[in-house]
Amino acid sequence: MEYRETADQAAEFIRLALPLMTRNGIPANPKHYTVWYDYVSGRNQPLKDSIDRALSGAQSINASLSDELFEQFFRSNEEKVADQMRSEVRALIASVLQQLATSGGQANHYSQVLEDYNERMSQDLSTGEFRRLVNEFMGETHQMLTSNRQLEKQLEHTNQELIDLRSQLEEARHEASTDALTGLANRKAFDAALQEHTELARETGRELCLIMADIDHFKHFNDNHGHLIGDKLLRFVSNILKDSLKGQDLVARFGGEEFAILLPNTPLRGALAVAESLRARVQSQRLRRTDTQQPIGGVTLSLGIANFKASDTPENLIARADSALYQSKRLGRNRVTLETQVPAA
Repeated sequence: MEYRETADQAAEFIRLALPLMTRNGIPANPKHYTVWYDYVSGRNQPLKDSIDRALSGAQSINASLSDELFEQFFRSNEEKVADQMRSEVRALIASVLQQLATSGGQANHYSQVLEDYNERMSQDLSTGEFRRLVNEFMGETHQMLTSNRQLEKQLEHTNQELIDLRSQLEEARHEASTDALTGLANRKAFDAALQEHTELARETGRELCLIMADIDHFKHFNDNHGHLIGDKLLRFVSNILKDSLKGQDLVARFGGEEFAILLPNTPLRGALAVAESLRARVQSQRLRRTDTQQPIGGVTLSLGIANFKASDTPENLIARADSALYQSKRLGRNRVTLETQVPAA
C-alpha cells in the first residue's frame, strides 16, 4: 500500500492512532500500528467499518482482533499461501526422511543377510538345505524390492505434491498482482512495474511513456444502466486495451474507471500513436445489452500522456499524465492530450 501523506498529516495520524491503541491495550508493534494508522487516516473504508463496529460494542477490541484485521486487510493471499506451503513442504520432508530411514534400515539388514548367505554358501550343504537357503534369499530380496518400491512411490508422490504446491504459489502470485474484475494488472503490480521501469530508464537513458486513460461519463453510464452493466463495460474496455498492446507494454486498472498504460522503450510520438489507436478502437464500438439486445450506445476514452524525465519520481510521472488526462476532459473528452499541451499552472 502506498502512503502519500505529508509529514504534518502523518504526524496527526500518529497522534490519533497511538492513544486508541493504548486505550485498548494493543501493543504498538509495526503490524498493529499499520492497522490503526490506516484506521485513523480513513484510507481503507472496509477496515474502518470493521473497527467502528467493534468500537461500538459489537466486538471487543484487543490485540487478537488487531492481528485478525492485519491478516484480513494487509497480508496478501500470496503470503498466506506461502505460509501454508512451508508447512506442507515440512510435512513432506518429514515423510520422506521417515521412508528413507526405513529403507536405510532395510538396506543395512539386507547387506548383513547377503554376507551371512555368502558365508553359508561356502559350507557343505545338502540339497534340501541349499533349497531352503535359496528360498530365504528370495524372501529377503523380495522384502528389499518392496521397500525400494515404497520409497520410489513416496518420492514420486512427493514430487507431484511439490509440483502442485508450486502451481498454487504461482496462482497466488498471479492473483496478488491481478485486478479481480478486469483481469488487468492491479495497482500494486503497476506501482512495482513503474518503479522498475523508471529506474531502468534513468540508468540507461531509454524512453519511457505513461498513458492515463479514463472512461468518459462512466458514472452517468452506471446510473442509467446499473453497476452490473458498468462492470461489463469495464471488462469490455479492459479487453480492448489489453489486446491492443504488446511486448513489455503494461496496462493496469489504476482505480475505478481509470487505467494506466506503461510503454517502455517508446518515445512520445509512439505513445501518441498508441493512445490515438486505443481511443479510436473504443469509440468504434457500439454496445448492446446481452439480455435484451437493446442498444446502449457508444463509449469513449479520454487519455493523457507524459514522457519520463531523468529527474522524475514515479509520482511525478503519474501526476503529469493525470494532468494531461484531465485537460482532455476539460476540452470535451474523447481525445488525447500530451503533457506539453497542458497550460502551465
